[in-house]
Amino acid sequence: MIISNNELSNLNDNQGAHIIIEKPRFNKTEEPDPVWIRNLVVTGNVINSAVNATIPLIHVTSTEGAVIANNVINNNGCPGPSAIFVDNKTVTGLKCRNNAVWTEDLVCVPAECCY
Repeated sequence: MIISNNELSNLNDNQGAHIIIEKPRFNKTEEPDPVWIRNLVVTGNVINSAVNATIPLIHVTSTEGAVIANNVINNNGCPGPSAIFVDNKTVTGLKCRNNAVWTEDLVCVPAECCY
């Protein structure tokens, strides 16, 4: 899956995230596959928001093989969400490096996702 070259904006404090890759909950005792998406690329996107939501602007919890790079992230001084959250327990093969530009102290998890 490739998510590339988008301009994303949000002023809705209830939502926050622009990109969410998360396995749906099937409400079964045995899940059909522990990985929801394989070979994910999120690159070249411009995020320009002003939200106080708790969900990170880029939120990835289920993938195998992921590149999240060269995205510009700005939350316009709002204390809002983390810039990027990648769950390192369920995401494998991560390469992450973004040109995060902001005036507030947004957090990236893992930290090397932003510089």
